[in-house]
Amino acid sequence: MTTLTLKLNTVTIPSLYFSIPLILVTLYSFLPIVTHGYSYPPGNDIAWYQQIIDHPFSGSKYYGMLPGALIGITAYYYLTPVAVFIGLHLVLSNYHPLASSLTWILIFLMSSVILQDMEAGTFVGIVGFYGVSIPVLYFTLKSKDFRISIAYIPIAILFHTVAGIIISIGYIATSIITQQAKRLLFVAPFLTAVAVYMALEHSSSTIQIARLIPFIDSPSTTKSMISDVGHYTDPMPLMLFMKNYLGVSLFCLIGFTGLLVYNAMRRGYKPEIDTFILSLVFLSLFLPLFIFTDLQLNSDRIAKFYVGILSILCAISLLSVLSYLKSKYFNILMSGLIVLLLVVPAPALLKYWTTLGKYV
Repeated sequence: MTTLTLKLNTVTIPSLYFSIPLILVTLYSFLPIVTHGYSYPPGNDIAWYQQIIDHPFSGSKYYGMLPGALIGITAYYYLTPVAVFIGLHLVLSNYHPLASSLTWILIFLMSSVILQDMEAGTFVGIVGFYGVSIPVLYFTLKSKDFRISIAYIPIAILFHTVAGIIISIGYIATSIITQQAKRLLFVAPFLTAVAVYMALEHSSSTIQIARLIPFIDSPSTTKSMISDVGHYTDPMPLMLFMKNYLGVSLFCLIGFTGLLVYNAMRRGYKPEIDTFILSLVFLSLFLPLFIFTDLQLNSDRIAKFYVGILSILCAISLLSVLSYLKSKYFNILMSGLIVLLLVVPAPALLKYWTTLGKYV
């Protein structure tokens, strides 16, 4: 009888950290269809995705839209939040049972970067980064057979070019930093791909960045709550990134998490940094070069992925520190802070998500 109880505790309870959030995320995913009866995704990019699905050999930088040929472009679009959660859970559950759920909340309900792309119909990059590239980076670095990267990373690049290139940079840097000589023999193709992509992207005439989702309705606000702020060939202004991408709430949470980590380190806490975390830390320091400096490349896209990387690091760090401190006071304090920081953006973002779609 005791053995049965132990088995239930080790199998059933951890699965709840996946099954219950998955049910809630699925309900969230189909809110636009349930509330408004939409039958087709919004945005101009959907037509291009459909064209590639119908004619896959007509030429494209990436092919992550092809799963839409199996389940339909509408189902594929509205399952994006589910794909993001599953991709995050495959990786972040190895660090803390709640890490995937917290990260999902941060990028969907505390920051507007996901809905900026969803409104334009550009959802393949979201699936490509969170659902494919992040798991690929994790399992490639964790694999004992370094040759597996030859298969995994090109798949990520083919699924979505920018997302795949970013994790390629993370893979290359981590291989160099950890001095894994055998891995370095295989980075040349990825380094070449990175160089070619940067050259092509840097030659483009305009870089589109930032659209803002205001948090307060006004009489002039109709269906769309997103307004363009323009096209830039210069580096992205830092304040524009802070306001339109990171957002006040997420910025505050990252700041408080940093203070909590500092406080815990004074008490003897030592962060456990494996190769995956090391790659994300490197990217968090490296990617700003391609957002805020003259080396900027597709600053809008990279800035959005950058927010995702910061959100993952924030969630893992926060939950790791709270597990170390084992303090009810800090648990209640940080839980209350997260709820407080969600009060303003979450209702507006949730309301806006329900309006994304159109009738065909």
